[in-house]
Amino acid sequence: MAKIQIIKNKNDSIHFTLKNVDSSVANAIRRVVISEVPTLAIDIVTFESNSTFQQEEYLAHRLGLIPICSTSKQLSIHENFVEARYCNCPDECPRCSVRFECDVNYSQKVEQMGLKNDEYANVYVTSSDIILDKKWNMDFIHPVEYSLNKKISTIAIVKLEKDQILKFKATARLGIGKDHAKWSPVSIATFQYNSSKNYFDFYMESNGSFSCVDILKKALQLIIKKIKDFSDELKN
Repeated sequence: MAKIQIIKNKNDSIHFTLKNVDSSVANAIRRVVISEVPTLAIDIVTFESNSTFQQEEYLAHRLGLIPICSTSKQLSIHENFVEARYCNCPDECPRCSVRFECDVNYSQKVEQMGLKNDEYANVYVTSSDIILDKKWNMDFIHPVEYSLNKKISTIAIVKLEKDQILKFKATARLGIGKDHAKWSPVSIATFQYNSSKNYFDFYMESNGSFSCVDILKKALQLIIKKIKDFSDELKN
């Protein structure tokens, strides 16, 4: 029987060993973790105003790579959303998507920093400026925040110069890494075989959308479902 032993477990990383399985099982877990555990990611961006120095295609790409997470233990992303391809809505709905908006200008950010308009400042639009559309009653869904040196750190999107504005609406959808890397829940998922002790040594890092334990649990559920579906097909 397969045996998992957790060596070190943090919210954003996990180190564990896997015994009594061959390399095909170990690799299946790694591949499903990377490419088949669904996450939310920004998929559609509509720009209303962009006077920054960056092109909209570049900004849309950056927005898609910002991890989206849930802060509710009762309302998880996997329980409350379905992949857009399996939803019957014509475009978007609360069952398969979340809509965000952003409306930021240089003067507004300078004021938040307690500076004057004529003072030099490094002003950035960050993930904290992406807020939930009021029509979507899902306050527990938001861009991920990281803890850096015991302080909350957000993700920089683009720098603002004087008189510049960035305003857009963005729709996040549930998807999988097999379709695009922005939907992969991990930044690292790797293993190495320890021949002397006869086990596989796994290491994973989450991008913040889920804890590593939740990612691993979901991956194992997906693998079990694949085996069951295959067994049912054989019976038929």
